Amino acid sequence: MERQLQESITVANYIKIKRTKFFAAILVLLLCVVTMIMLPGCGDDATYKISGKITAGGIALSGVTVTLSGDATMDTTTDINGNYGFGDLPTGKFVVTPSLTGYIFSPTSRQVWLDGIDAKEFDFTGLGLGRVAAATHTVYLKTVGTVWAWGNNSNGQLGDGTTTQSISPVQVSGLSGVTAIAAGTSHTVALKTDGTVWAWGSNSNGQLGNGTTTQKTTPGEVIELTGVTAIAAGASHTVALKTVGSVWAWGSNSNGQLGDGKTSQKTTPVEVTGLSGITAIAAGTSHTVALKNDGKVWAWGNNSNGQLGDGTTTQSASPVQVQFL
Repeated sequence: MERQLQESITVANYIKIKRTKFFAAILVLLLCVVTMIMLPGCGDDATYKISGKITAGGIALSGVTVTLSGDATMDTTTDINGNYGFGDLPTGKFVVTPSLTGYIFSPTSRQVWLDGIDAKEFDFTGLGLGRVAAATHTVYLKTVGTVWAWGNNSNGQLGDGTTTQSISPVQVSGLSGVTAIAAGTSHTVALKTDGTVWAWGSNSNGQLGNGTTTQKTTPGEVIELTGVTAIAAGASHTVALKTVGSVWAWGSNSNGQLGDGKTSQKTTPVEVTGLSGITAIAAGTSHTVALKNDGKVWAWGNNSNGQLGDGTTTQSASPVQVQFL
């Protein structure tokens, strides 16, 4: 009798639990019907959104392409305030990836799982690749092709038309369409999309390449030089790589860093002797380096510390091949 009573109580409890779950399910269904949009996850038509902002150095970046991949694929572009957004997304897993020429982003992408909530504040910090620091001034190339500079300006190296130092970025005057920048100790160089080179700042050794030794506080075009694809700057000399693979240099040459076989400074570009098929260049304080299309490296100029890599410490006014490389 006691066992039958216990079984009856168990069955009654089971029926009570089932009835409670049933009514709870009905209640949830009614809530979903009444608040289909307001309650996430209710109904098949519920959608969500991902939004955020993209900045670089605290400045909003417009025109950044933001790609959404995963359970839905689409892309958008940030507005003038750096904002982006994706809407009408289903439940699922997604990856948000920003991209803009001249920038890397941290993090490079973000993963998000949408499951009944909107995902917000997916921000990215952009790091420009165009920043060049010289001895006492810094130059920055924006993706729109403008150049900004700050720091020491005693020789006009900031390019804003003054010789007043600036502790915040100032735009280089009258310069646009720039694709590359380089900085010497107190002069600055820019390469434009049309293959011309522009320079400003100190010119005591002719490093501006304009045929004079007079400093300039605004950009001036390097004369007799076109078809350039890359630039580099030493302390007081400047180097350019042409599309044909030849290298040209101007400015200080006391250690033979111009590579023309001489040690006299040049106020206009001279071609580095016996060198062709070059694909990349670099400049040290008073020496220069070039990479050939065969993978070999050549260097010239000051060699007091063996920086030419030829097994000696003797300077060379013409290119010598780096050994064992």
